Amino acid sequence: MATAVISIDQAINPQVDSTLSESYFQLVWRRFRKSKPAILGGIIVSVLSILAIFAEFFAPYPLSYTNARNAFMPPTRVHFIDADGQVHLRPFVYPVDVTLDLKTFVPEWAEDTDHPFPIHFFVHGWEYKLFWLIPMDVHLFGVDKGANIFLMGTDKLGADLWSKACEAGRISLTMSVFGTTIAVMIGAVVGVFSGYYGGWFDNVTQRFVEFIAAFPQLALWLSLAAIVPRTWDSFQIFIIMSCIFALLTWTTLCREVRGKTLFLRETDFVMAAREMGASDNRIVFLHCFPIPLAISLSS
Repeated sequence: MATAVISIDQAINPQVDSTLSESYFQLVWRRFRKSKPAILGGIIVSVLSILAIFAEFFAPYPLSYTNARNAFMPPTRVHFIDADGQVHLRPFVYPVDVTLDLKTFVPEWAEDTDHPFPIHFFVHGWEYKLFWLIPMDVHLFGVDKGANIFLMGTDKLGADLWSKACEAGRISLTMSVFGTTIAVMIGAVVGVFSGYYGGWFDNVTQRFVEFIAAFPQLALWLSLAAIVPRTWDSFQIFIIMSCIFALLTWTTLCREVRGKTLFLRETDFVMAAREMGASDNRIVFLHCFPIPLAISLSS
């Protein structure tokens, strides 16, 4: 009888069987494809990730490059039409000359339209190591000597802000991934144990979570960052800032996991495992932990 019913459902709606056989990640992917904001956000994150991973390839100048004559230079204008009105298929830039106003001491930048410099792609420049292992000197774009290309301008030392932004994106994304991993580990473990055991342990845990969440994050960020010694190197600062980020964000995930664990601990498969003599650790990590964690992360 059951076989006949399934056959009738499949005959009426052929997608029933394929939907039931989809895995959790296939369901998430199908839902993700239907959301335009999610697709746009995924594209933005992918582009930022590519820029961070291959920062040296997209950076025309190294971080150590400085030139006081180029200080506070505005972003370089990329042209396709020259001063005579002719259209060029290859983009080009003009060298920039600076003059100082003797009355206001404000620098004025002017393009030398008589000498265009074409932008070359996949050029050889300063050396770096791809993935910190493979020596390379190929960069996405560059110009010949005699002109500069600063897509985002320069700072007070004359360093290229676009090159610095690519390198800074790597640090920011790495810190986010590292801090989120710590926050997920703390929030998921505390939340699942709080929801599973309940009682006084759940009350004490949730009051502590509310105490942490009550602090304003901006003020706490500033105060914690201010106590970091200036004598620490960049790696130590990276670790402590990632830990600060994790300590401020684990509470939200903890509450979500705890709420879903309260429901799961009363389900039949958890009660059957308890009656069969399974230990609390086995029930928590094998039955209760994966499901609320996956649901909370997907939401």
